[in-house]
Amino acid sequence: LEAMLNLNQALSNLISTDPVVQGGIRLSTQPGTGLDTLATTPYFEWVETAKQLIKNGIADGSVRSDIDIDATAELLNNLFVGGQVMSGLEDNWASLPQRSERTGAFMLEYLKSDAEPEAE
Repeated sequence: LEAMLNLNQALSNLISTDPVVQGGIRLSTQPGTGLDTLATTPYFEWVETAKQLIKNGIADGSVRSDIDIDATAELLNNLFVGGQVMSGLEDNWASLPQRSERTGAFMLEYLKSDAEPEAE
């Protein structure tokens, strides 16, 4: 669970501070650039990454075992992309880290297991 939330926060920080990353996002989301398939592939890969991180969290006891893994992975991606779009529109991604932090707190409450996680 912690790995998933840390990854989300690190990506948020990168997007909010790196002009090259920001330019890539702008370019990939503009219609008619011919990058449609290339631009959408990472979003679907992130859903797969989230699924694996959720499975890992269930295995180590940090994530509840009664959740729908596929739906939760999609929700995590939707929340991140939604925050990315909103912060891009509002303030050129400056608020993305704070948005991700707030979202992460909600997701932590939703996903966390009552059981003690296994020691690594």
